[in-house]
Amino acid sequence: MDPTTGTMNIELPKYTDMSKDIGPFLRRMTILLDSQNLDDARKQAMLMIQLPDACLDFLEEKEFANYNALVNNLKEKYNGQISKTTAQSRLLSFQF
Repeated sequence: MDPTTGTMNIELPKYTDMSKDIGPFLRRMTILLDSQNLDDARKQAMLMIQLPDACLDFLEEKEFANYNALVNNLKEKYNGQISKTTAQSRLLSFQF
């Protein structure tokens, strides 16, 4: 903790693999942002900084009333279904 500002420098890994479920990343990010007592607009901005460009492109097409709406949209879009579908395809095409 920085004694002069009372803030902590916590490094949270960025969400980079869009084929994986974004839920665990969002859970940790929300805990971090809530601990900083940020207003809604700042929470949205801080979250978006941690996302890859493809996620930002998806988000630019929409408007969100609040941070929770943004999070819910991300959870729907990046739910890990791509990884599940790929795994199922590989399993079905597997030959002995």
